[in-house]
Amino acid sequence: MNHDPSAQFFSKKAFEISYALFRVSAALARRSFAERLEDAAARLLESAAASRYGSLREELNVIVYLMRLGGDSNVIHPANAQVIIREAKNLDSAVSDFEKSAKPKEAEIEAVFSKGKVSKAQPQKRDEDEAPRVSSSVLQESIPSREVIFQGAPRVVNQDIRHEEEEKGGPVVGRSGNEGGFQKVNHEVFAQNQSLKVGAQMRQSAIFEKIRQTGNCRLKDIQETLPQTSERTIRYDLQSLLEERRIQRIGSGGPATYYRLPD
Repeated sequence: MNHDPSAQFFSKKAFEISYALFRVSAALARRSFAERLEDAAARLLESAAASRYGSLREELNVIVYLMRLGGDSNVIHPANAQVIIREAKNLDSAVSDFEKSAKPKEAEIEAVFSKGKVSKAQPQKRDEDEAPRVSSSVLQESIPSREVIFQGAPRVVNQDIRHEEEEKGGPVVGRSGNEGGFQKVNHEVFAQNQSLKVGAQMRQSAIFEKIRQTGNCRLKDIQETLPQTSERTIRYDLQSLLEERRIQRIGSGGPATYYRLPD
């Protein structure tokens, strides 16, 4: 079993997408199309389990096109197709960011070597057991100053992540423990950030689906759908959906206020 946090996160999301594909395929009358979805779901799981991220992204791309085809032709309910497309793109983006962060950076090796020319007529003499000496000027060139090391240190700050971490009373990703200090971004932090971001997207998808099914949906109706989520977080997700113009609010914010899809 792969204990890498990023690999576990990708496998978890691939399983959720595959499960959704099997749920959709079970309701389809056209078995030929349903079998294509099930095959794509199985290949997605295999690629995630083996950490073959290139194949994983290829399968996600196939799933996106299958969902578009099924949604546009009304073989699949358009709302279900859009949810799976969104989750597939989110996972593809997460894998892409992980692959970029895993690439080794180019080291400035050129500054280590002396630029002086070695005379062929009079080669330098030294004992065989004596280690080569490197001049202090070369060492100074090869070691970056403290200012250069700390300049441009990466900061991972996401509004969704900041909100959820502050609500839990935990640290906000992106703050440095020492002012001006270097922040180390490892795979575990990356996986945690992606999990929080995808969690917010999944909540908002559930809220949108509840409003679509209900028509005129009040805050208490949404709280019944997400009993483990605080009212503050739900209001934050509603505000995000309002800013994206995916839903519409009717009322001034009191108990009579309700939400619905835009006209």
